Amino acid sequence: MVADKKGETMIDKYSKAATDDGNIILLDGIKPSRTRLIFVSGAYSASTAEGIAANVKRAQDVGRKLLRAGYTPLIPQSMYWTMEDAGKWEDFMDCCKEMISYCDGILMMPGWTLSKGAYIEFLHALSAQVQPYEIVK
Repeated sequence: MVADKKGETMIDKYSKAATDDGNIILLDGIKPSRTRLIFVSGAYSASTAEGIAANVKRAQDVGRKLLRAGYTPLIPQSMYWTMEDAGKWEDFMDCCKEMISYCDGILMMPGWTLSKGAYIEFLHALSAQVQPYEIVK
């Protein structure tokens, strides 16, 4: 991630805190409600099927915590897991960007900066004025 002259990254400038107590995740500034749609952004791709399955499970675990807190999580890693033969990577990214445009927030999972797709989702969220969140403990 590129830092500006003050050493701040874009996520430092634009994100809000998401507090993970181990059971639920609360988003600063968004009151829990089933009408609050939160996009879960993080790595999907991996070099092995086991790696992909692990990435999907991590995203699902985050989604469970959002659901327990009262939000409605949107977990694209889980949605597209068995559909890789239906389109190219770019097609899935287009779908993700469209979904983000309808969300109240985007939760950036730990390690998201290592994912090309998550970085694109973050930039799209900023351009669509969808608030990004990062988990803090």
